[in-house]
Amino acid sequence: MKLKKLPESELEIMIALWEADGPVPRNYFDKKLHDTHHWSDSTILSLLSRLQEKEFLSCEKSGNK
Repeated sequence: MKLKKLPESELEIMIALWEADGPVPRNYFDKKLHDTHHWSDSTILSLLSRLQEKEFLSCEKSGNK
């Protein structure tokens, strides 16, 4: 199996998710990465989409969230 290397921004999202230890709401990233990044919602969604495409995570919608 070939190991995949993540760009730094995607790695930071993954670390934040690992530390959450479960499903997270969208505003979790605002709180978790506030001191180091001021990413817009669209940037975070793009990073999450890339990680999903690379099969590092899966997403599940609950209601309108």
